[in-house]
Formats: sequence, C-alpha cells, structure tokens
Amino acid sequence: MHSSTDIESGVAPRVVQAGPWRVALHAPRLVFRGDEQSHITRPNLCSLSGALVAIYQTTFDTSATPHDDRQISVSTDGGVTWRVAARNVDIGSFAMSCNGKEAVVMPYDSLRFGADLTQITGPRVAMRWRDGKLQLSRDETVARFPGELMTFLPEPIMGDDGKPLYLADDLPPADKPITSFWGNIQTLSDGRWIAPAYGCYADDPRAVDSPAPEMRRMARFTTELLVSDDRGRTWDWHGRIATPADVPDTCVEGPSEVQLFFFDDCWRAVFRTSALKGFFAPLYVAESKDGGRNWSTPRVLKNVSMIMDPRGLQLPGGITVLSAGRPKLDMYLADGDSEASHALDLTAHHESFFGHLRTTGHTDVVALGPRKLMLIYDSIPDSWRWPGSVFTAPDAIYCVQIDILEGKPV
Repeated sequence: MHSSTDIESGVAPRVVQAGPWRVALHAPRLVFRGDEQSHITRPNLCSLSGALVAIYQTTFDTSATPHDDRQISVSTDGGVTWRVAARNVDIGSFAMSCNGKEAVVMPYDSLRFGADLTQITGPRVAMRWRDGKLQLSRDETVARFPGELMTFLPEPIMGDDGKPLYLADDLPPADKPITSFWGNIQTLSDGRWIAPAYGCYADDPRAVDSPAPEMRRMARFTTELLVSDDRGRTWDWHGRIATPADVPDTCVEGPSEVQLFFFDDCWRAVFRTSALKGFFAPLYVAESKDGGRNWSTPRVLKNVSMIMDPRGLQLPGGITVLSAGRPKLDMYLADGDSEASHALDLTAHHESFFGHLRTTGHTDVVALGPRKLMLIYDSIPDSWRWPGSVFTAPDAIYCVQIDILEGKPV
C-alpha cells in the first residue's frame, strides 16, 4: 500500500474494461492535503492554457456560511504535481464556464438577493493562466427568476430530539436565497451561455415535516435553466426541468444538481433527487425536444448507481462521459445518447493504492484530449466535519488521469 502523499512516477496504469472500451486508470495524484483546522472538500476542475486549475473548499461548511472561501491549486505537468496558487478566495466553483483560455465562475455561498426577491446576485470571478501566474478578476452577476425566491427559516437544523443537529449557531443570513447555480455552464450554438440552477420559491410549501432534518428549514427543490448573452454578467430564466411534483416523495430533496447533455434530437438533463444521509434516491433524467423550454416527465436513470453531483462531457467520436458520487465514486461511459452506461469503479481504483476511501461524492471531470480525461475528487477520512468534531486524519483532494484506449474488448 502506498503513502497517501506520493506515488512513484513509474507505476503502470491499471487497465480495466468498461463495456466495449479498454480503459487505463493512472495512479491517483495528490492535489492538496489539509490539516485538523481545515475541511478540504468538493473540488472542481478546469483546463486553462496548458495548466490544470482546481478549486476546492477549505472551510467547515453550513448553510450559514456567509461567503465563499476557497483555495485554488495549479498543475503545469498534466496533474502529476500541484502547488497552491491562491488562498481564501471569494469564488464559487459548482458552476463554471471554461473555453480553455478563461474560466468564469458563478458564486455559491456569496449569493444574495438582488434588487428584489426575484433576483440573485454575487461575485462573478474570471480566471486566466498567463506567464506562469493565475490571474483573477471580479465583477458581479445578476440572475432573474420568474417568481420570488425563498429564504431559510431563522433556526438551526433541528434533530428529531429537538436539539440542533450540527451547530447551534447555524443561522443563515436573512438575505441569502435558497437558490444555487449548480452544473457545468455550456455554450449554445447562438453563443449564449446556459446554466442549470436549483432552489425554492417563496410560495412553495416548506418541508417542515420532512423525514430529513436538513430539509425542514426550506422546501423541496425545483431545477431550471438560465441563459446569458453577456458571459454570465446577467442571466434570464429559460425553462424548468423538473419540480418536486415530478418525482416521488421518497426523493426528499427534490430535483437539484444537473448535468446537461446535447444530442442531435434532444437535450438530456441528468439530476440529483436525494442524497442526504439515510435518504438516498437515484439520479433521474428528463429530455427536451424544443431547446430546453419544455421537458419530458422525469424517469429514473438506468445503469447508474451513484446518486449525486452528476458531471459529464461528450468526447469527439461520440463517447458520453458521466461522473457521479455517493455512496462511492463511479465514472460511466456510453455510446452517444445510449443509456447503456458502463461503470468505472474509481473507489476501487483509489483503494488499490491507498486503502479505504470515504468521500463526499463530489467529482469533476475535464477532457485533456480526444480520449484522455482527468477526474478530481475528495477524501474525507472523518466524514463531514465541523469545528470540534473528531479528527483522525486530514482531508485531501486527488486526481486521476483516465485514458480510453483504442482496440477491441479484451
């Protein structure tokens, strides 16, 4: 078994089979390792001018977190080695547009209501890699919704015993909407950007009797699409993918995190419905034939056993890639719009080097070439932590290069 901090450069990739594809999984590489005072989670990844840029959370996160506070690491040798390029940055990471030269990132915890309760606003951060340095610039984004948005009840998350489940002072700001950008921002054929978002409207019924304590301060989520014609400075509502009424009550969170795919005859949205502890439900899928304005009745996504934070891309030649997490980590390969997905067990791959992997389940994946991918994920040995909770080992971020090999199945 290897040290959690180093893998010899000569370690040969593991070659595995995923349906018709032979796939080489390279040894995991350490991006960053934290300490007892930090909680290192939820990484996202982009490729900028030959460098790989990873954004990840370093704080103990709750809904009361007043603003985004993340760290950024950079690799200039294809993910083999990494260095910290920026600390304590007020930047989101869960919704990002990247064209290879510039990445534009939407806010998450720093979101606040805009001019009225139908708008959200926060820092829009652009990243570039120039002359061996990470350059950051910031302005504001504003997104408009078709109705007034909800805010949190002014109380901590309470357990069934009537006591705070996590922290007694977990009180979200009164001007913080229950709404988030979440999912890859992509470019439409007319040049506009399209971004998934999810949240609650002020007139939604609050889930005060939800079996999941985390949901009792808010409502079950609705997931929708926003479009921008000015590179994410302003957003307008485009269409609604799914509401709580479109999925069973056992999906206690409702439709939320989305990965959007564009096929010749339809758009396809893959989305989370419930991944809270004790309340797991499958990913669902819906399709649109009219450019995202109207969507089919959602159905369970077959052949995929992971349940949260779907991330994906479509490679030249027609391979569709999906990564997702919880209760572990998998990547799935499919032929075009086929739902016959073939799993790559990334948890087993990690554990073949380092032993047991506990993870939040959040991943991201980027293409390094026509058949070359880079996956990023976290390791949280003590699960989700808050100040004062048990610490036995530091959290960490890892990446894995994945090569889809030519040739017939073995």
